[in-house]
This record gives sequence, structure tokens and C-alpha cells, in this order.
Amino acid sequence: MSHGLGCPARPKSQDGRVDADVDKAAFNRKAKIVIHPEIQNTAMTLAQQYRQEGQILARQLAVIEALEIRFGQVPEGLREEISRIAEPPRLSALLRAAIKAASPEEFSRSL
Repeated sequence: MSHGLGCPARPKSQDGRVDADVDKAAFNRKAKIVIHPEIQNTAMTLAQQYRQEGQILARQLAVIEALEIRFGQVPEGLREEISRIAEPPRLSALLRAAIKAASPEEFSRSL
């Protein structure tokens, strides 16, 4: 049986459903594996971890960019020191310090 699109039509059950040939028990077993709470938790934990790492990296780059805008080139040692900081509140404080500091040396004292 074909529906005219070059591939066979799926058989329908008596009530017209297309899923008549699906092994529902096998499908449900596989679906339970995919939606198993441990797998979901692991996936969510990884997603949260990657999101947090991305946010930290964005904050680090914002601090460095603020310093570049204010003072020109940022010394590599200062970049590395900023890159080692991973606490969002601290990075927010450093961004404020980078914006307010009168010199790179004054900013460095905030570290």
C-alpha cells in the first residue's frame, strides 16, 4: 500500500491510528530508560554545570574587556589572575572595580 509519495503508507488500526504496528511495550521500556530520573538528573546537572561555567567565563571576559576599554592592553599576568577567579559575586565586584579604578594598579589592589 502506498500514499503516492514514494514510500509505503503506514498501516492503520481499525480505529484509524497510524501506530498500529508499534510494539508499545518495547517503546515504553525504551522511553523509561530515556526519562529515567537518574539520567535526567545527570543531564540536568551537566547542563547546569556548563551554563555556570559559561556565565563565569563571560564575567571574566567582561572584567578584562572593561580593563581594556579603560586602560588599553591588559598584562597577561593580570588576565591569568582574573581567569582563576570563579565566584560570580567576586567577578561582579571586580567588574565594578575595573570600571571605577583610576589605574590598573588600583584595580590590582582589588584582587
